[in-house]
Amino acid sequence: MTPDRTATLIDAEETSTFSVHALDMPLDDVAEILARTESGYLAGEYAWISRTFVEERAPSCAVWRRRYEDMLQYAHKHGYLSPDNTHIRAHLEFHGHR
Repeated sequence: MTPDRTATLIDAEETSTFSVHALDMPLDDVAEILARTESGYLAGEYAWISRTFVEERAPSCAVWRRRYEDMLQYAHKHGYLSPDNTHIRAHLEFHGHR
């Protein structure tokens, strides 16, 4: 989440961690941005990010795809995928506001 109220994918090459960074905004704003950009939704203390959102913004190379698939397998094994496998659970990290 950025101050201009958009959702972006940063550090797409990094597949060992997955989090939403909220820059100086309250939780309600995060929920609104996720809904408006169709990038995900909040549930409890986590954000659930659309796989489509990630895949449309990720590097288009075989190495990334393989690492992403490994991340998805790990997520599935640990219950970090939504029941319909369309969203990935992400930690919420707040910077400057909550």
